[in-house]
Amino acid sequence: MPNAHWLPVARLRRIGRVKITTASLIPEVLEVNHVAANGQMTDRVRLQARSFFMHRHRIPAKHLGLRAPSAFTLIELLVVIGIIALLLAIALPAIQQVRESARKADCRNRLKQIGVAMQNHQTQYDILPTDGRNGYGYGAFLLSALDQAALYNQLNPLSTTLPNPAQARLDLEGTMLPVFRCPAHLAKPQLEPSQFGRSDYLGNSNLLAPAMGLADVRDGESNTIAAGETTSDQGWALPGAAAPALPPNVGGRFGSEHSGGAHFVMCDGAVKFINNQINAATMKALGTPRGGEVVGEY
Repeated sequence: MPNAHWLPVARLRRIGRVKITTASLIPEVLEVNHVAANGQMTDRVRLQARSFFMHRHRIPAKHLGLRAPSAFTLIELLVVIGIIALLLAIALPAIQQVRESARKADCRNRLKQIGVAMQNHQTQYDILPTDGRNGYGYGAFLLSALDQAALYNQLNPLSTTLPNPAQARLDLEGTMLPVFRCPAHLAKPQLEPSQFGRSDYLGNSNLLAPAMGLADVRDGESNTIAAGETTSDQGWALPGAAAPALPPNVGGRFGSEHSGGAHFVMCDGAVKFINNQINAATMKALGTPRGGEVVGEY
């Protein structure tokens, strides 16, 4: 038999073994039942016929007894929202941990650059930068080794004095230098109200405040702090050094926004993360270049 759903009604009436009845819901709806040899109705022909008449007469599915797709119930919607909220609760801590790891890596890299710049200064001048010389902080003397030769030449900190320690020149001491910023410290790039470019790294005053070279570091370069993180207001062009005497984030000037401790660069250029729980005596020993202390594990 030809496919029933492609035949007009008039022809369907002339085909044998096909029964056409009028549906009770609306007169225009015809139900075509293909009677098989065993007297059973073939569902496929019925559905094809209904599909044909729905398309031909634009009849809603509900009039033919077909079930229309149902929308989400309120309970199903709440379950989906709950699953999404659970997935977010699991994923967010992991995302934050990845971001913190990236910030730590960036911070270590910047401190590493400062440590290498100090060694270059030692090689060039046979001495480490002196914090406070001519009114400038140790950072100003490292500019030429930190890809800031033009700024260094304009300041000329070895020969000229800082004009005004209370107010920066925006195009000079007020310049924001990423190498002196920790990505985890979200403070403004300039100090207020002086407008000096911010630095998140303090020098070790036991090493940089006096005129000292690496030859004077008798406790070992790997056991002596050169600089470390701080969250205090500090400008890279201003004198900025302190003596490491207390563990990070417990009252001294050294500390960070990182969880559990802070980064420090040693005189040999290595960057170490020192825990907040370090013994105070050990921290003090790491800050002395020639104290003769024995530094154990920390």
